[in-house]
Amino acid sequence: MRRASWRMVLAPLASLGRAIRPLVLPVIAVLVVGTFKLSWPVRVLGLAAGGFVVFGLILRPELRWLGIVLEWAEARARRSHVVVIVGLGAAAVPVALAARKTVAYFATIGGFASFLLVFALALWVGALGLRLAGNATSWVRVGLGVALGGALVRLAMAVGFLPGDAWLGTHAPWVEPGLLGGAGVLIVLESVLRGAAALVGDRKGAGARLVRRVAEALTRDRWGDRRVRAMRLRRAGGRLGVERPLVRPVRVLRELGLTMALAAAAVLGGSGVYALVALANLGARLPRPGVAADGRPIPAPGGMSDSRLADLYSPVLAFTRDERWSPVRVDGYLRDATVEETGRRPGSLAGLPRACPTGRGSPCYHLALDCPAGNRPCAHPRTGQPAGPPVVNEPAGGAAYVRVVHMHPSGPERSVNRFGDLSILIEYWLFYYYDEWESPVFAGLLTQRHEGDWEVVTVGLSDRRPLFVGYSEHCGGTWEGWPAVAVSENPGFTTPTHPLVAVARGSHANYPSAGEERSPDWARCAGAPANVATLISYSSNIRDKTEYGWLWHPPPGGLILVGTDTPPMSFPGWWGRHDETVLANFRDNRIVSGGPGPLTPSLQGVWQDPIRSIFCGYDRPAGERVPA
Repeated sequence: MRRASWRMVLAPLASLGRAIRPLVLPVIAVLVVGTFKLSWPVRVLGLAAGGFVVFGLILRPELRWLGIVLEWAEARARRSHVVVIVGLGAAAVPVALAARKTVAYFATIGGFASFLLVFALALWVGALGLRLAGNATSWVRVGLGVALGGALVRLAMAVGFLPGDAWLGTHAPWVEPGLLGGAGVLIVLESVLRGAAALVGDRKGAGARLVRRVAEALTRDRWGDRRVRAMRLRRAGGRLGVERPLVRPVRVLRELGLTMALAAAAVLGGSGVYALVALANLGARLPRPGVAADGRPIPAPGGMSDSRLADLYSPVLAFTRDERWSPVRVDGYLRDATVEETGRRPGSLAGLPRACPTGRGSPCYHLALDCPAGNRPCAHPRTGQPAGPPVVNEPAGGAAYVRVVHMHPSGPERSVNRFGDLSILIEYWLFYYYDEWESPVFAGLLTQRHEGDWEVVTVGLSDRRPLFVGYSEHCGGTWEGWPAVAVSENPGFTTPTHPLVAVARGSHANYPSAGEERSPDWARCAGAPANVATLISYSSNIRDKTEYGWLWHPPPGGLILVGTDTPPMSFPGWWGRHDETVLANFRDNRIVSGGPGPLTPSLQGVWQDPIRSIFCGYDRPAGERVPA
């Protein structure tokens, strides 16, 4: 086959690729803005790479035709400006009527940042439709556009953006494979017809003529612009006045699609920038209840017993008023849960397995409630919402499992240690019966849940003074130097050494302060670089809510010293099941499903290698100060 024939054979795919090429512009905008949370060399490389792809590979091939279409549109606009003005006036009435409800809706799904995100997505969908329509220049490509458009509508039904998925799945299961298969058949058909027409060339004969006629009828460019045509406008006394192209409507649709794709990228980038500013300026923090400010001296930690250290630095947890769980002893969970591998309920700490069966590595057990949602009685949610000022120990009870680590000054962790005199670590492990985080997003209600939840607050000390506090979050955390740590001065505290920790609603992620909606860095759970997705998460209303609704502190007898061989830390397995992420709209989309709950603390990285986990795996907050 001649070289020209190969180009004809690949023409359908090449044309479709050129049509959808601008649709990657919003993705590039998200990636470039996402680098703003990373180091400056990455930002520079991101901007350079994004600029090269956008202008060199996407816009440059379109600019010639874009100029032609703009000239055409200008000529048409001069004739139809009255129609445009009337149309805009008519559209303003329903827009004004819907504005109030629209503002209320976006207030529930994240405010202005979410509005920009949804607007960008609407522009992107419009650009997709226009680019597919602009590619429909022959009868075969019209069919291809219809098939691909139908497949995209079916995809929107499948993910719950549109209704009808259940009905089609029951009554017309052939629709989805039929649309995708039809699109494939049409691409192959055009390739075969173009290739056959190139092969027969100018040959005579009935067969050759039939091939050419069929190829001409189905693949001829009827509504597109094969070449730029121009008409010459004559002026009196002159040969040539102005050259204007004859542009067909399909070409206009294609270039309008490019414009909408550019607008979508700009708006989406604006949403990321707005999120960046919002996260950098979280606003005035809520007044912290009972924060110590009297400058009382802090006793030197060196020489204290572990129990005295645990009591002196035990954290005060601040919850939202509608939080349904607080830290508890594991005993109640053990009475309700079952070890799946044995089918038995431990009942108490003594009944917990302490080692895996011979020949099996750790972890090897799942301790599950079989509780599918946090509103079920099996999740033991609290129903009372305290009113008035924050209350300590509401509800009463609970416990913190405390591990005190005395570090060797020349240990292997010294290479990643930010503090040269760090000698003591106190880990406060907090167990929650259930974890269920919910947030309304533009696509529905997003929920992340699992049975059992272990969180940890770590206090680092030298022999002379406190140094820092580490706060566990989603797949990572944050640490603050002690001068920036808020400490609580609730009645009964004799020293200002109890960190005040804000706990996010439902997820129980720990933060240094409350009063802002933070965007959890869940992309890190998938192995992505830290903070790479926080901006798009913020714009999507994937945020943690924190406030000083009510306070909790370990009650008398609630500080339990543990070690690796101490139950429950000796349990070699996972605490819970039903780790899932669900997006509920016209259907329940299980984005993640069937995973276990968290591992026993002694099997987690913060326990096994705390210094590296905190200083290499946690984020360093912007206001952090390292004590001199």
